[in-house]
Amino acid sequence: VDQNSVFIQNADISADVVKICYSSGAECDVTIQNVTIRNGRYGIYSKSTGAVNVLNSTFYHNGYAILLKKKHFLNRLEVACVY
Repeated sequence: VDQNSVFIQNADISADVVKICYSSGAECDVTIQNVTIRNGRYGIYSKSTGAVNVLNSTFYHNGYAILLKKKHFLNRLEVACVY
């Protein structure tokens, strides 16, 4: 799958697009791959203490690409950011 054909997007640019363990802050291991994340305050907002992998993805028209709030492990990051 090509990131140019799979989109995760917001209708409201003042909200976050993807939230990872946002309420609990628990340990969540997450891999996001082959997507375009667009039109949000943060493309990814994570409070997870687990591993976060972002592979072959594009961030487009977000205020910020990724925010990791707790002690975290950003295992792999392969992204393009377009503002």
